[in-house]
Amino acid sequence: TGNFEELKKILLETGMDKKDVDELEIIINNDNPNPTNKEFGTKVKSWVGNMLGKAMDNSWKVGLGAAGKLLADVITRYYGWK
Repeated sequence: TGNFEELKKILLETGMDKKDVDELEIIINNDNPNPTNKEFGTKVKSWVGNMLGKAMDNSWKVGLGAAGKLLADVITRYYGWK
């Protein structure tokens, strides 16, 4: 929970661009998640959407289904909701 270095390590190991991970760090620290409903904030949701687009156009070498699950799992764990 709250360990961005671990989140970063996991994402970089999947081949995600460091620039995208750095962007997530800024966004996640300035977003408005809803812990009661376990919902990501609007900025994180937008970032996830951008990353799914990269999975679809193959600029992030992870399949679309795997990308969605991976992002949901690691960000949920970061927030301590899992």
